[in-house]
Amino acid sequence: MGVNVPKQLFKELDNNRPSENTLYLPTDIPDDVNVFYAEVGYFMNQKTNEPVTYLAEHQLQTWYDRWISKYRMYLKSQKIGISTMILLEDFHIALTRGKGKEILIISQSKDKAKDHLQDLQKMIRNSPKYHDYLLDAPKDDEQYLRDERTKVDTIYLRNPDDPKNTTKIIALGITSVGSLVSFKKVCHIHMSDITMADMVEERFQEAFGAAFSRLANTDGTMVIEAPPRGTSGPVFDIVDEMDELKKDGFTVEIEEGKEVITPSGFLVRRFTYQVGIACGMITERFIESERRRLGVLFAMYYMADFYTSDKAFFDKQFVKQTSDMATSIYGAFDNQ
Repeated sequence: MGVNVPKQLFKELDNNRPSENTLYLPTDIPDDVNVFYAEVGYFMNQKTNEPVTYLAEHQLQTWYDRWISKYRMYLKSQKIGISTMILLEDFHIALTRGKGKEILIISQSKDKAKDHLQDLQKMIRNSPKYHDYLLDAPKDDEQYLRDERTKVDTIYLRNPDDPKNTTKIIALGITSVGSLVSFKKVCHIHMSDITMADMVEERFQEAFGAAFSRLANTDGTMVIEAPPRGTSGPVFDIVDEMDELKKDGFTVEIEEGKEVITPSGFLVRRFTYQVGIACGMITERFIESERRRLGVLFAMYYMADFYTSDKAFFDKQFVKQTSDMATSIYGAFDNQ
């Protein structure tokens, strides 16, 4: 069970707001996830259309992980509220250390990334405390460039520290490798479901490298949340790296316990359908029907398992043995 958010926070926000004609750009942004969640506004239950007044434990975990590792990966089940939770984090970064910088939301296609951006835009617009940050209709006394307006592929946010230097949250597709290298002030990257893009491995690696390079000058952060698919590509490589370290008993001591952080710097977690059942997001009845419907693909969509995805119907040990054999054969020919 997650943590309930005090309802009186909404009353306090209403009392503290200035008049309708005055922009309200508060700078007292809390790091406490439950307080920030209340100030932004509750998520809506898609079944009941009622506000969700608490965050689930696995959602809280993603927030706390921000202070453990700069780079994080969540291999996830479908429909457990991870993407929406990371959007909340994206907005928090935009209001704090990301002011005046760029945040990239990268998905398997630009259209899917724009869907995420639309969800975030609605979240901001409906926020009882932060909706004035959204720059879509400038006030008469504000001076912005003509194209500095929130649109379908870019959210513009006001920056109270430097009004002429707006904050941008930009939607991109992982397949658009050329566009990924066009941004100079990226402080954070959120990759969502990029494993579902139909790309050859070489192109996938190139796109991943292009995105990662945008963080070089800002010492920025990256979070990837995606279902498993196939046994190649950068996401698989990072997860496989973590699995090998766990098998060898390698962990990194942190304040809250022991975690595995890969040599490439990623903290990796798996969230299966079970966390969704535990917090009431999905039901056991639905999962059983999905298990029958999907067959061997069930593990990919709900168990965060690479080795029974639509591109990999085989055991992990077989993959490693075959890979080692291929390397040995190649080496033998290369030495002749």
